[in-house]
Amino acid sequence: MSLQTELFLVPTERDKRRMAHADMEKRHKLDLVELRAAARHMAYSNIGNRHDEPLTATIDDVRDHLGIKTRDKHDRGNHYLGNVFKPKHWIFTGREAESRAKNSHARTVKIWKLNVVLWNKIKRERDEKAAAKKNNRMAS
Repeated sequence: MSLQTELFLVPTERDKRRMAHADMEKRHKLDLVELRAAARHMAYSNIGNRHDEPLTATIDDVRDHLGIKTRDKHDRGNHYLGNVFKPKHWIFTGREAESRAKNSHARTVKIWKLNVVLWNKIKRERDEKAAAKKNNRMAS
């Protein structure tokens, strides 16, 4: 084996970081799905909703609902909490509330509103794709 071939087989530090990040993404993908489902649940049910507007939620609502502590970095991956309201069916209301998290130092959190029409459309399309995929497998 030539030296040039060996250089391509040894991953660089950058490659190692990318692989570690991709692995972390796979491990926490289920957590992100669970967090987003909890956010929708909180918006629909208005449990503990203190935002004077229906179908709204904050990251504090999601944390409280799932029992996530602010220092619980390794279990849930707090960096994923910022992605909970990233999909298009969440709309920023333009309002903020003071965080209820214990170690937040009175930071503000955004209040997000669930766009129910868009969410139902996305859900229906996803269900149709899953049904078509299932029918294709059964037909084969």
